[in-house]
Amino acid sequence: MTAVSFEIFERASHFAVNVLAEDQIHISERFANSGGDKFAGLKACEGLAGMPLLDGVAASFICRNTFCYPGG
Repeated sequence: MTAVSFEIFERASHFAVNVLAEDQIHISERFANSGGDKFAGLKACEGLAGMPLLDGVAASFICRNTFCYPGG
């Protein structure tokens, strides 16, 4: 796997999914690019296990990493 964040997600016990609204495409694009602090300047609160939950999004989900399946 070549994604920079892959190992972090693979080892994490929990992760968050922040569902963005249609007018938040600029946030989506920020997270789609490699490098840099993706959370810089964004308002967020700390969720379970220290995960950042973004303020003002359509929804946030706290997820537990239970299984890992090979895929692509």
